[in-house]
Amino acid sequence: QFRDSYHYALAVASEIAAPALRLVARAASRSAPAPPASWRTGVIIGRDHIGDVLYRTCSLEALHTGLPDCRWSYLTSESGAAVLAGNPALAHVLAWTSDSDERPLERAKRDELAKKMFDVALCSDNIAHHHAVMLALKLGIPNRVGFTRKGLSGLVTFGVATDGPTSHPAAFRRMVEAVTGLPDPSPLRPRIYPSQNDLRAADSEWHRLAPHDAEFVIASAVTTRQTIGDFPPGFFSDILRRVLVLSPTARLLLSCGANDRHVLEA
Repeated sequence: QFRDSYHYALAVASEIAAPALRLVARAASRSAPAPPASWRTGVIIGRDHIGDVLYRTCSLEALHTGLPDCRWSYLTSESGAAVLAGNPALAHVLAWTSDSDERPLERAKRDELAKKMFDVALCSDNIAHHHAVMLALKLGIPNRVGFTRKGLSGLVTFGVATDGPTSHPAAFRRMVEAVTGLPDPSPLRPRIYPSQNDLRAADSEWHRLAPHDAEFVIASAVTTRQTIGDFPPGFFSDILRRVLVLSPTARLLLSCGANDRHVLEA
């Protein structure tokens, strides 16, 4: 559950200090915690890379259905907002953060968030969860839902436990099930809601790119922004060359972000 002993020690220290942290959190909150049935406005806070946002979409419908009187906002980046567009479970998508670093939210945006007077924050990070918890505390949000397996339980008002190591989508589902009190048996598969314009544009691009004589087409990204466990482009190209040896009539479509265009051209 921890990447190194330093963070483990911090988590243990935060649990030793939990009584004092509860006093601090109580003083920073606008009001006392309330049961989920009374929540009317909520915000989802967490890592805002597009992949992190996508895995949370698996359970947003269950969250909306389980707490139908609560209107949910999602705080994210522009790329995260793109995959949340049209999601019927959300009242607002706030594309106010950056997906390129961990800088704190701008003061002006934080003040604007505070004015919204959210009843609850879902602090949904599985790794650096303290960022979301601290932001919720600075906003004075009285109900703070968070995972407790990594410490800081004194700063959350609704702790969510997970049974051993689990995938990130399953952990967020556990959070949703905990606050709604209802099981969610639906697949852990991202859900997006493309518009008719999106579908027409995708169909047009497919017909522009895909050769008609191809036995099948493989679409592949060959770059990543991860700093740990990153594979070089040659790793992907070697695998794709082997595929073409096995199936010479297959065709490849390579994709990337605009900043990585030079990698594809090479």
